[in-house]
Amino acid sequence: MHISFLYVYEKVIANMRVLMTEDSNNAVSNSFLLDDASSIPFSVDDLSKSMERFDIADIEPPPLIRENSGLSFLLPVTE
Repeated sequence: MHISFLYVYEKVIANMRVLMTEDSNNAVSNSFLLDDASSIPFSVDDLSKSMERFDIADIEPPPLIRENSGLSFLLPVTE
């Protein structure tokens, strides 16, 4: 069974609106439900194509990780 993300997202927002109107005693509580920002104008594919590719092996670990023996499992394995 395939359910689209957009369908689930819309159902979640709808349920949140119902819950927020039921709990309308706090006027500030529903301020995060902005209809204007309920979707993004670009696809995930567009976003992934715009990201710079890099090799994680080329990144030097920060001193905290290099100097703490308890974090040695995070260091690259040298052969």
